[in-house]
Amino acid sequence: MEPIQKGIYRHFKGNVYEVVSLARHSETGEQMVVYRDITDSAKCWVRPAAMWQQSVTRDGVSIPRFTYLAPVQTRVYDISQELFSCCVYPGDPAPTREVLCSFDTGSPYHLTAFSMCAHNGTHIDAPYHFIPEGKTVDQLSLAAMVGPCYVAEYCGCVDGAAMRAIWQRAAQSDPGAAARILIKGDAYLSEEGAAVLREAGVLLYGNESQTVGPEEAPMAVHLMLLGAGVVLLEGIRLCDVPEGTYLLSAAPINLGGAEGAPCRAVLLER
Repeated sequence: MEPIQKGIYRHFKGNVYEVVSLARHSETGEQMVVYRDITDSAKCWVRPAAMWQQSVTRDGVSIPRFTYLAPVQTRVYDISQELFSCCVYPGDPAPTREVLCSFDTGSPYHLTAFSMCAHNGTHIDAPYHFIPEGKTVDQLSLAAMVGPCYVAEYCGCVDGAAMRAIWQRAAQSDPGAAARILIKGDAYLSEEGAAVLREAGVLLYGNESQTVGPEEAPMAVHLMLLGAGVVLLEGIRLCDVPEGTYLLSAAPINLGGAEGAPCRAVLLER
């Protein structure tokens, strides 16, 4: 008999389900199939594996109770801004592009040069941005920027109480995800909110603004978080991302000696 694998299955009555895991009964050791309705992930069931693999007779014909259809496709969310049309923090130079060679001028190839600020668009801040003895981009551990994260929707000032509630939801959802908090919406972080992140030992904090603190006075929040070694991910785009846990990949370009760097940040459904 073929082993049961994770993926999408059709029940003989027509409904479609996703097998999310295999487990064993704690008392008998019997193998169990954990599966859910693909149209409503809140509907989840457990069925003995032996029953899952049984055949049933319908209209005089023996057919599988469940038929494997396809593997589960992991959804990937691109949460990065396009560089040349990106948002720019007031006073920073905007990205520029120069076409060095073009098919239109008879060249056999196309070649582009560009110039930008390290903090244009979607980027990370390393501690050296505000801390003279802080780590530069090339000295950061990628583990801070790649791993489970939690996306929470919030608008306005993220104060201490709001951040504590967000972090607690993240920790209850997945303790690993609570190490990386991303805020969806028009929000900025207060000093009290930064203190909650610092005390919780968060590795990374990100938001949609080009700065994590109030735009008119961002230094205090930067000093608190960067001084604690927290990596800041600024200028992300989360409008299409529901709240919940994801796998984050936000590795920056390896700019030696730099205090910040652009990144192509993505989220993978878990």
